[in-house]
Amino acid sequence: MASGRSWGLSDRKTAPDARASWGGERAWLVYDGECPLCNSYARRLDVRNAIGELELVNARAGGPLVEEIRNLPHDLNQGMALKLNGRYYLGSDALHALALLSGRRGAFSIMNRFLFGSASLARLGYPLLKLGRRILLRLKAGSAPLLDQPPQEHVRSH
Repeated sequence: MASGRSWGLSDRKTAPDARASWGGERAWLVYDGECPLCNSYARRLDVRNAIGELELVNARAGGPLVEEIRNLPHDLNQGMALKLNGRYYLGSDALHALALLSGRRGAFSIMNRFLFGSASLARLGYPLLKLGRRILLRLKAGSAPLLDQPPQEHVRSH
């Protein structure tokens, strides 16, 4: 799946301003910890004022949450995943949700909100970020795809 999608509690396909529904649940960002671009982005995120702590999960390390996401119709090789309020935001929708949740102070947060606070801009910009990831991983000696197995095929019911 190249474009972003969200799965879970709502049928909306774009990331809403999750601050309105934040109920103190934990939030997780599953990303490629080996990618310097992904790693830098994930570590610079400031969403504490909106949701509290965001747990960063390196998809290469595996674990229950990574397996949970692999059961969605989403290939982690194609993009990050955000789990927030029992809902998954995938690819560009994760980027958009994180921008909406981002703080309003600091150059990185301001730039993140400006570039990806619009769902349309996030959808346009996300393929460029994925291209940057692919290039950086190719430059890194010995980097393998994030997950060796493709995700399971799924049929989405409406």
